[in-house]
Amino acid sequence: MNSYVLDCTPPPAGERNLSTVMTDQPQEIGYCQNHGIGAALYNSIEVISCTDNCLCFNQVAADTGDVNCDQSRAIGGGVKMTCFDKCLQDCNGFNCGASMQPDSFITRLQLTGEGPICASPVSEEDFVCETTNMIKDEGM
Repeated sequence: MNSYVLDCTPPPAGERNLSTVMTDQPQEIGYCQNHGIGAALYNSIEVISCTDNCLCFNQVAADTGDVNCDQSRAIGGGVKMTCFDKCLQDCNGFNCGASMQPDSFITRLQLTGEGPICASPVSEEDFVCETTNMIKDEGM
């Protein structure tokens, strides 16, 4: 089944949540997937690691849709994490996760849907995701 990266923040009145559809096949580590234009830039994500519950990925943002996770052609990007059972604070900007305070960004990420997230999940105990673009909530 499909899985989705979803902004789980309640949208302002009259707007909808933005979601990004991932491929319906579990992807290998290092796989890059383009997602088209987001709020302002084109986005692609490269799978770093996953468990049965969480995905660690590098998001690359660019002016054009053909960057394909090439960090040297990106305007920005960073390592992010999303899980089925958590609504995690997302931020944008160089190493913003180290400098921003909780609730200083309104975007949050959560996986929805069902099924495998990537082709080579690791155990929860072995999972490491050194995020640069997630605000450190308690319990993260």
